[in-house]
Amino acid sequence: MLGALLITGAAVLAFLAVSGGDDRPAERFVVASRDLDAGTLLTDDDLALVALDLPSGQAASALRDPGALRDAVLRGPVAAGALITDTVVGRDAAARSDGDSSRYREVSFAVPRARALSGHLASGDRIDVLATIDEHTEVLVQRALLLESSDGSDSALVVSDDVVLTVALDDPGDALAVAHGAAVGELTVLRSTRAEDRLAPSYPPQDGRTSAPASNSAGPTGASGSSGSSGTGTGRVSS
Repeated sequence: MLGALLITGAAVLAFLAVSGGDDRPAERFVVASRDLDAGTLLTDDDLALVALDLPSGQAASALRDPGALRDAVLRGPVAAGALITDTVVGRDAAARSDGDSSRYREVSFAVPRARALSGHLASGDRIDVLATIDEHTEVLVQRALLLESSDGSDSALVVSDDVVLTVALDDPGDALAVAHGAAVGELTVLRSTRAEDRLAPSYPPQDGRTSAPASNSAGPTGASGSSGSSGTGTGRVSS
């Protein structure tokens, strides 16, 4: 029995030496305190600090100051307990506490499923919204943040084959263009989450315009990671 006790004691000492005994993680990182949807305007109640041991690569993108995230906007959904990283909110938004630049309008519109990727869109996607009238197509907004996508089965205002999309737009001109285009034109939605180039403002081209500006991203600045920029609607539809 004495030998067994000595062996057990040696094993415990070895474990403590390797694990550092009662040492706890020295750093605390920001996590979501509850399930958060894309487009959420973060408040103190949405965030928590948790002590964690993270690999250096993961720690580099994790955030440590919940106060710096106040009024930042999430690019995509985050599960409760998940790390809040600069890729989720954009490093520029995480470094700012100015809430005004992260305010935005929400607008919903219906699109036929065949012109909305068969409805295979998810919260956090970036989308381009196009309107076609009389054989002419204009880009209403590019890389808008998609907050919600649902079919029209639960709405008496749309046919069942439509997809209802809700986007966040911080430029009032973009919000008006999308609302007007949805009322007078036939909308088409492109997923542009992985796109780096930009669409021409219209097709066929008008007034010699063949390309759109290369700067700015539509949607909340906190969500797009672009500081101080407005939305990027490149066309304005007229009926």
